[in-house]
Amino acid sequence: MAEDIKFTDAELKSIESIRTQYAEITNRFGQISLTKYNLNKQEEQAHKDFETIRAEESRVLNNITEKY
Repeated sequence: MAEDIKFTDAELKSIESIRTQYAEITNRFGQISLTKYNLNKQEEQAHKDFETIRAEESRVLNNITEKY
């Protein structure tokens, strides 16, 4: 039968530290992903708003042109 392996406290702490760091990095990637998603939604809305104001400008200018 194979001999049991026993890790030292320092080795266990190092392993736990690495696991914690991986978890923190994974969390950061998730936050970055959500930030990108929100920025894309904001950009889409800005494009819609731009097109809306552009159409409004065109309508106003056409009315002024027809009037004068």
